[in-house]
Amino acid sequence: MGDNEHDKRAAVYCACRISDTLYAMNPFLTQQNFYSQQLRALALVSVIAGKRLLPGRRNVCIVGAGIAGRTLAAGFTSVGASVRLIEARTTPFEQYRDATHRELHPNIIFWPKRQPTPATALPFLNWAQSQADMVVEDILDEWQRGFGPKVDLVHDKVIRLHQTASGVLLELQSGANVEADIAVLATGFKTERSLGPLKSPSYWSPNAIADDGQAVLVSGTGDGGLIDVLSPILGTKVTRAAHMLAVALTDSEVRHDVLEVEAERALHRIAGTGDSTDPCDFYRKVVFSHETQGKLSSFAGTQDRASNRKITLLHRSTSPYSFTAAPINKLLLAYFSNGTRRYVTAVKGELEVEEDQCKMIPDNDICAPVDPPSEFDRVIVRHGAEPAAADLLTAAELAGLRDKAIEHSAAADVSEYDRDVFRWTHDGMAKSGVSLETLPRMVRKTLLHIGRAYGLDFQTTIIVDDCFTNGRPIKVVLDAEDRRKAEQLRLFPLRVGPASVQVAPVNIHRNRPPNDEA
Repeated sequence: MGDNEHDKRAAVYCACRISDTLYAMNPFLTQQNFYSQQLRALALVSVIAGKRLLPGRRNVCIVGAGIAGRTLAAGFTSVGASVRLIEARTTPFEQYRDATHRELHPNIIFWPKRQPTPATALPFLNWAQSQADMVVEDILDEWQRGFGPKVDLVHDKVIRLHQTASGVLLELQSGANVEADIAVLATGFKTERSLGPLKSPSYWSPNAIADDGQAVLVSGTGDGGLIDVLSPILGTKVTRAAHMLAVALTDSEVRHDVLEVEAERALHRIAGTGDSTDPCDFYRKVVFSHETQGKLSSFAGTQDRASNRKITLLHRSTSPYSFTAAPINKLLLAYFSNGTRRYVTAVKGELEVEEDQCKMIPDNDICAPVDPPSEFDRVIVRHGAEPAAADLLTAAELAGLRDKAIEHSAAADVSEYDRDVFRWTHDGMAKSGVSLETLPRMVRKTLLHIGRAYGLDFQTTIIVDDCFTNGRPIKVVLDAEDRRKAEQLRLFPLRVGPASVQVAPVNIHRNRPPNDEA
């Protein structure tokens, strides 16, 4: 791990710092998903541990028990802090419990800067590409077995906080007060923005995917909007199609072109927005190989599945391929907008409410009411959400976080955790008291999900303690057909948590690993 990752972790600290005692997971950093939030949380812990967790001042309070909050709590526990975690909801990960329609991928949104991998590489609280409900179930299972007993979880709502001479005072809705040497806000986002009388389902709601009806309008060109445009075509396999496409383009000119195009667009960003003045004709003109087109078409299923659909993407940004959306999602949109299967039509304009009726107003000024079923069977609004931290911070503090997200943009690209701070030994994870026993179970669950996602049968998995403490690789056995699948998708070697996984060489006469691998 070089100085570059050290600098990125320092950028996370700067982007999240409000004062020496108060921090917030910066909601304005780009490319936010489960994995990036976990990496940023661990980066923040590692820097605070070196700078601020002084003897006698190791009492940490975290507000929000979501993905980032629990990762922060686990991280601070590992460095010997006393941790209190405050969460208003009584059901863990409540909003993801029924999200069987959303398949999550650890890092596909970071392609082409990083190659896609279907598993997270964290010291703890790892997960693999799977349905959202399964992802949070795995995280919660490891939390309860390891860190839960070490963390004081309080179900209450923070209504105000005050920075004091000695730290931070948090006022709770119940009337109680909590004092902490250091407080970190990991409160995420509020409910997604709505539009007048138009009822649009939440991104995590089971009825969010427009899998019925012929005419669908999606307003918004962030990743949520693009995924919802692609979902009527690809169903729940959007992330699998994205992974396949990224791998197919790894050694192509398209990958290099995307890097250059996105760097150029960054030079033309519109201040105070997530947009760029560059319309980016590249995505309208990009052409894939016949082999890649065939693979994308196979994900879309039969021609009849979406051929009669009217899928409209409404965008206020300069281009439907908005600057802030992940390049891989824009490439998928490009294929299904401009390729042989043109299912999506992009319209520049916006939605407005007039006399309790929602209207689509294109730039050509022709107004069309969009209340279903007047023109569209389904209307989905993906205009983002306000950061929940706005309820606890001053306007100046919130504006400061926005500015820091731009000033310390390298924080968005942290890709490794500090292996010196979060190091597994035969005694367990640092000072947390969590033992090595939690890791083999996590690895086997991870491989189970990867097997389901890509149709692989792991016949044997060979795990010993040295895989987590001394760098010895975990070995898996696949039959010949599954080995070919894994090679085509470039799944191995794979990092799963703090260990690496390799496909074991197979003795073709006995169809089992050589004796020295057993």
